[in-house]
Amino acid sequence: THATTARVLVDEASRQIEVEGRLRVFCLRHQVRKPVVVESCKKQNSRNKRSRYSFRKRGFLLKLSRNTLTLTDRVSKKRWRIHGRKFRFQGEFTWKNFPLTTLDVFSGNKGTHWVVELPVDKYLQGVLGGEVPSSWPLESLKAQAVASRTYFLWKKKERRSHFDVRSDHMDQVFKMQKKVPKKIRQAISETRDLVLAQGPEDYFPAYYHSDCGGHTHSEDKVWLKPRAANQNVSDPLCRSAKRNEWNYKIRRKPLLAKLRSSFALPQGVELLAVIPKRKKQERAFVVDLVLSNGKIHRVNANEFRKAIGFGKLKSTHFAVFSQGQSFLFQGRGYGHGVGMCQWGAQRWARKGKTYREILQHYYPLAQLAKLDSRKQNSSQSVAASHGLE
Repeated sequence: THATTARVLVDEASRQIEVEGRLRVFCLRHQVRKPVVVESCKKQNSRNKRSRYSFRKRGFLLKLSRNTLTLTDRVSKKRWRIHGRKFRFQGEFTWKNFPLTTLDVFSGNKGTHWVVELPVDKYLQGVLGGEVPSSWPLESLKAQAVASRTYFLWKKKERRSHFDVRSDHMDQVFKMQKKVPKKIRQAISETRDLVLAQGPEDYFPAYYHSDCGGHTHSEDKVWLKPRAANQNVSDPLCRSAKRNEWNYKIRRKPLLAKLRSSFALPQGVELLAVIPKRKKQERAFVVDLVLSNGKIHRVNANEFRKAIGFGKLKSTHFAVFSQGQSFLFQGRGYGHGVGMCQWGAQRWARKGKTYREILQHYYPLAQLAKLDSRKQNSSQSVAASHGLE
């Protein structure tokens, strides 16, 4: 059976949030690699007695601190305190004007995690709304729907935690929205239950990124993974596009400070040069940092990009120029470069390609399959099942 709900980490920075509506409060027990167990909360300072908490429609401030959940009525200011570190809120309520039926909160040493649980299709609506403009061609939105559905199911199978996916760029950008554009709903509906597979039992790791700059790459080169399912794919429409060019300039001392904190560079040295190592004008896989002590410190290019900031150094497809006390980075594309290129999918769709052809182009080793038929070994390659060449 396949997942019907998605557990999404939507906030890990806040210790308190505001909700409005009707809700019940439960306590949770959770162990790694085991399902979450829902139960009534123990009374504070009591070993066996348990209490049920149910609240009629009203606005609440939910705050978690020091093993205690505090609910405050925003109008009357009345407070309720419930002992525990893991809670579930169930009912009909809204958070940031988004309707929810389930919201979990987990407090630990690494912060507070707020996790929403919602149907997969509703989750996909938020992903497409967060990842691509709804004004894009329908076929590119359908390609995105298949890739996002597959990525979610692959990630859910791989991860053993109290949530399935994050709501940021570390997984898929998910934006809760009250009104979903018609084209996004259509893209999800017309590709319902379609996934990419690498066999009858395994979901394909359907990575994707914003703009490849002319060429995609495999995960073994970008993240040094031992095996690669995604292949290097040339993308002529992206290679000729002007919008994917970018510049970023940074002074030597701030750059060295960022790199020192990430790569444990020695104190008291200066950064003389940054040399990306690449082939045939493609993206760099390693970067050599030339230091004033005569040594060269080699780092993974994606880790180098992470140290500077993904939004500043937009890809690893760049050249570096020394300009006095600064370095100028000139590059192409946006993102890690593995799997489907979102802007490339949009460009191919405008050229008349179907979503099946787009998926075949970016995932040549994947198979297009129906969720309910994968265990019957009925999945076929994208090319075979649709007569593509």
